[in-house]
Amino acid sequence: MRELRLTRPIVYRGIDIWGRRCGIRISPIKDAPFGAAWEWVVNGEHIRITPELFGLSKGLLITDRTIVLRHGEHALNEFEYFGFLHAFGLRGVTVEVEGEWPPYLCSWDLLEQLRWRVVVGEALLPYRTPDATLEPGGAFERTLSYKYRGPAHGLSFKSSVNYCGPEQWGEADFAVPEDGELPWDELRCITAARSAGRPAFFKGVVWLASKVPFKPWPHAKKVLWLSGIDPPGYFVELAQHNILDLMHISFVAPEGYYLCGEIESYRAHHPLVLDLIRALAYVRTDWKEPIAA
Repeated sequence: MRELRLTRPIVYRGIDIWGRRCGIRISPIKDAPFGAAWEWVVNGEHIRITPELFGLSKGLLITDRTIVLRHGEHALNEFEYFGFLHAFGLRGVTVEVEGEWPPYLCSWDLLEQLRWRVVVGEALLPYRTPDATLEPGGAFERTLSYKYRGPAHGLSFKSSVNYCGPEQWGEADFAVPEDGELPWDELRCITAARSAGRPAFFKGVVWLASKVPFKPWPHAKKVLWLSGIDPPGYFVELAQHNILDLMHISFVAPEGYYLCGEIESYRAHHPLVLDLIRALAYVRTDWKEPIAA
């Protein structure tokens, strides 16, 4: 995988999940060394983004619904909507968001700007951890695994979802190109995929909120509501959205490296993704030197 570097900032303004105006800015770090980490800018302080900052959202209707960065009293929600860029080899950038929430489902808007503001650099070094498979148990079967497939394999993702019976199944996969040339049409499907709406009874509330005359909620068309008789395309789209969630597992690789292997998910939700990040990052901290693939 090749390192990607921004030539100028990516700036996007929009509306967050709560209907508030907000913005995000991803900027290149001047004179950053090869393979440099990302940094989160909070009140002028630059905080290196590592798996230790990752957590889950808390609060009414949002508990465990998104990956959050936390540092002291500060939080940055919905990190998965832009953290996925790390999986493509983007390095040496700062991230700054107005407030605690970025524009809702802004992934494709950011990627579209990246297309014209990035240069391909030197090859990052492949990195692996011991294989890991998580099966948390509970009322629903869920699994999430990392497997090393050899340095020629690169980094790939596969997601399967099944929410309403054997006929309601969807799959999606994506392999990060080794040469830095990203497949934009394929990525548009992944980054523009809608999110699953739940609980189901909230669908009516969302519909009403979208019809408020003075300040309608603008994101109603970005949400998929499952009824049990949905077309197969719904579940493919949910699997594509899950690929986006899986991509920030790449942050377990140290500076100058990229995670090499296959991430495979079956109905993995945000808590399970976070558990795998912690499992892979934890084993790395016990090694004196990164293990190259």
